[in-house]
Amino acid sequence: MCAAGSDHGAPVYQYIPWIIVGTLPWTIVTLIGVAAACREWKSNWRARGLLAWLAAIALPLCFSGNKQSHYLIPLMPVLMIFTGWM
Repeated sequence: MCAAGSDHGAPVYQYIPWIIVGTLPWTIVTLIGVAAACREWKSNWRARGLLAWLAAIALPLCFSGNKQSHYLIPLMPVLMIFTGWM
């Protein structure tokens, strides 16, 4: 019996298909929005704020031992803001 949750270990790239499915049918628009915000990093404080929000959630998930799809739910609001921005 595994009480520590080690049965959910997976590589970081496991999140990629889950994010794609989570943002369907706007996946391409979302990626364009994130890329546009990266380009505007220096000139737009709103883009910096959204990217900081995205990083504050995504980076800890990359370093955690468990990888589960429902851990990405807090990312959805900021990703949809990028989508709406486009």
